[in-house]
Amino acid sequence: MSAALVLMLAALAPAQADVPAVAPVRHRVHAAGSSARFQVRLRTLRRVEGRFERLEGTVLPDAAGDLQVRVRVEADGVVFPGRPGYTQWARSEAFFDAARHPHIVFESQRFAPALLVTGGDLDGRLLLRGTSRPVRFRVAPAACAAPGIDCPLEVRGEVSRSAFGMNALQMAVADRVRFAFSLRLEPSS
Repeated sequence: MSAALVLMLAALAPAQADVPAVAPVRHRVHAAGSSARFQVRLRTLRRVEGRFERLEGTVLPDAAGDLQVRVRVEADGVVFPGRPGYTQWARSEAFFDAARHPHIVFESQRFAPALLVTGGDLDGRLLLRGTSRPVRFRVAPAACAAPGIDCPLEVRGEVSRSAFGMNALQMAVADRVRFAFSLRLEPSS
């Protein structure tokens, strides 16, 4: 077992009575190895997908061994590759309104570290266009023993855009916005 894997498992797992406790390790999202995407369905039933070019985040342990995830993406960093018109629309006040609301932030509730391995519901709050609402995203079961380190954490969820004041173009764009995050982690100091 690699030293990085041992440190990761020790940092994420709650201490057992017969094993000395290891100081919890704070992790940050490795931006170059991570991605954040979103998808909307047009009324023509075609889906279009955009991505955020800039994101950052942290995974913070607490004294009890639970974790909290915070991810922030830059709304003005949204792009639809090869579709400059869609990119301009997504940044405009009709959708993300990046000029007035430059950040989209997800902050989870505290959760047990096992969720990163087994997968399951991840509750938290999403700040979008200046509105904060509770949301539930889904963590996929890990494809490795050290999720985030040896394989990405895969998180998906969808929100109602009208719940966040995104009411423009209702006849052309469906209400549901799907988000997908693929996150790699690295220890932070």
